[in-house]
Amino acid sequence: PDFDLVPMLKAIRRLLKQDGYLVLHTPNSEYVLEKLKSFKIFPQTAGHIAVRNSREYMLLLKKAGLNNIGVIRQNHYNKVLSRLFLLSKLPLIGHFFVPRLLIKASI
Repeated sequence: PDFDLVPMLKAIRRLLKQDGYLVLHTPNSEYVLEKLKSFKIFPQTAGHIAVRNSREYMLLLKKAGLNNIGVIRQNHYNKVLSRLFLLSKLPLIGHFFVPRLLIKASI
């Protein structure tokens, strides 16, 4: 089940110091294996209540009043799956081969 993260992100924003920032490390919903999970071809990872892409996270963070949002595309931890990251450079389909997102935002 999906839920609205905006109230939680707003609470986090209120706790940040003026020069502080929020860092999120999360799966990317556009990743090919996450797509297969969404079609029930592979089981979803336990504990993941919702997996989003970078655009969705940026929208949520902006709604919560966070700014200076940066996204770094990260490779997979699994050595075999990490080889797929090389395909992330391909035009048009590269985003399907970015497994993790590191997102940083500030107030």
